[in-house]
Amino acid sequence: MRKKVFGLTMAALMSVSVFASCGRGGNAGGSDDPVDPDKTQLNVAVWDGGFRYNWLENWGDEFEKMYANHSFEEGKVGVQVRVAPSKNLALDPVATNIKEMTEEVIICEQVNTTGFVREKSALDISDIVKETLSDYGETRSIEDKLSESDKAFYGNGTGTYYALPWYESLFGVQYDVDLFEENNYYFAAEGQGDSNGFVRSPSTPRGAGPDGDITTTYDNGLPATYDDFFKLCDKMVADGVVPIIWTGMHKSYMNYFMQSLVADYEGFEQMSLNYTMDGTKATSLIKSINGSTITYEEPTEIYSKDGYLLQKQAGRYYALKFLERLINTKGDDGQAKYIKMTDCYNSSLAHTETQGKFLRSKYTDSYETIAMIAEGSWWYNEATPYFNAMSSIEGAGMKERRIGFMPFPKADSTRLGEATYMNTWITNIVINANTAASKLDCAKEFVKFIHTDKSLSAFTRDSNGVRPFNYELTEEDKVNTSYYAQQMMYIHNTAKVVNPWSTNTLMINNLSSFTGAFISKGYTNVVEGLRNISAEEYFQGLQDNWTKANWDNAYSRFFD
Repeated sequence: MRKKVFGLTMAALMSVSVFASCGRGGNAGGSDDPVDPDKTQLNVAVWDGGFRYNWLENWGDEFEKMYANHSFEEGKVGVQVRVAPSKNLALDPVATNIKEMTEEVIICEQVNTTGFVREKSALDISDIVKETLSDYGETRSIEDKLSESDKAFYGNGTGTYYALPWYESLFGVQYDVDLFEENNYYFAAEGQGDSNGFVRSPSTPRGAGPDGDITTTYDNGLPATYDDFFKLCDKMVADGVVPIIWTGMHKSYMNYFMQSLVADYEGFEQMSLNYTMDGTKATSLIKSINGSTITYEEPTEIYSKDGYLLQKQAGRYYALKFLERLINTKGDDGQAKYIKMTDCYNSSLAHTETQGKFLRSKYTDSYETIAMIAEGSWWYNEATPYFNAMSSIEGAGMKERRIGFMPFPKADSTRLGEATYMNTWITNIVINANTAASKLDCAKEFVKFIHTDKSLSAFTRDSNGVRPFNYELTEEDKVNTSYYAQQMMYIHNTAKVVNPWSTNTLMINNLSSFTGAFISKGYTNVVEGLRNISAEEYFQGLQDNWTKANWDNAYSRFFD
């Protein structure tokens, strides 16, 4: 494959790491903007992770402009939004720790919302969630924009809200659209391709893709089945292109990849059953595997007491087989064919470095071009430092580069149909229960403001991600939004997304135990286990880990 070498110093690209951008002067970090004593200071703490906080700073600017002449506190006019980025705003302890925080609004992730209620650390915001946003020219409330499952969960099953979701996090295959077009990596419509079924040029009509529908275009030409995916990988290898990369430091990332594969196989209803356990019948439970012969159980109603049976879902088995093939297929040299072990199993290769390696690979001769990366949908904004470093390269900037989110291929051609995606983890926006009475109206108004249609659209424009609400990009934002973000919006508005939470009592009290957990034969990371045991052994190990006895011992007190 021919590579282009640009005038930009490649050493600069090679040295890019995670840069911390300057904030607007919060208590947890960022630069210190002078405090204007004549204005109300609204302090907003935010998890400084994948989605960064540039979008929050922009929200702050707009909020300040809108309320420049408004008095939230006696003797003060206007407001200063002070952003406080922090690396300590993830995981359940946050629900307790915010009691000691001085920020009025907290934006965090991976915190069970019940913790805020139990600790009485977050304010009841039901009034502003249910209130029509008429002051902003809208006819809907924040609640109206939520999915039914999020209404139930964030409303605690009673319509009482202490938190709202922050962002939607999908995990899967991200691919270089331009590379696919340049190298003819799309499958052609029947009778239109070369001898291997690939397009001859970007103008060749493409196949229907995994949804099996030629009239849609989002997935047309992409691999429809697992076999197609590996046929594509073979073509890439023949071209000297590395098919896919993932972080070797955080192997647990690939558990989310596995979880997403399972969801796409099972479909929305069957995957949701893992979290609702509401009596719906499980239809894909495997009874036995004998070579290529798989025998299934009769459809079985699943309630909380039966949750252990879901370890037998066929989606788990087929996802394991896919990953086993991806990891363990050998080339003529006896080495892994589709991945570089020195990357994917390199405990020093961080997720951010992996992103940079993927993005710059087509522009340097230092290593092979990489076609795809396994990542979460937050990665695009997380990779901002690399995009900035490459901005002088034509087509390589954040808004110019075309990266797509690939719908998973199907196990075989009999399963072609709509895609099902998986939300990776829970996210949270809360108002601190310790907020001073004099600032309460300001904090509530800010939360309302960031859930207006305009602010939701601006988040996608600025973060390249999606919030889990019903909204569209404004016409103005569409022209300033990356290809990647527009594709994520398309998925958000057309596909089914499973949330790994529900109002089921067992689930509410054990939320973290059901997110990306695939424990088998002593292995907690799927990609580590599949180097040493077969997919069949790993699948059986999932069931051995959650026998009825183990399930009852862990969760029987939560059975209805």
